[in-house]
Amino acid sequence: MFTYVIREDVPVVSKDVHFDDKMLNISIFPIKKNKMCGAIVRDLYSPEVQGEEVITRVSEVIDKNLEMVQKIGFLLGEGASDTEQMLNSIIESYRKRSNTKNKT
Repeated sequence: MFTYVIREDVPVVSKDVHFDDKMLNISIFPIKKNKMCGAIVRDLYSPEVQGEEVITRVSEVIDKNLEMVQKIGFLLGEGASDTEQMLNSIIESYRKRSNTKNKT
């Protein structure tokens, strides 16, 4: 991961890694392009980190689910609108046809 960050000059943010009997959360960021990077390593089994991490991850899950529900709602609304327009155009064409038949 460090090589990737140095080579690509792109940060790696909040990646979980198993190392020996630990679960680490690592964020790596470029400092000097193609030469140096820094990292923040947190032990997810540490009590201080666990509480904070649980809150952060639960909040992320809630945000992602809300975003997904909003997208689904938008798609359903869009689909319902399209269906209504199609059905109304079919009704209108039948009305015109019916009115034309009644006039003759």
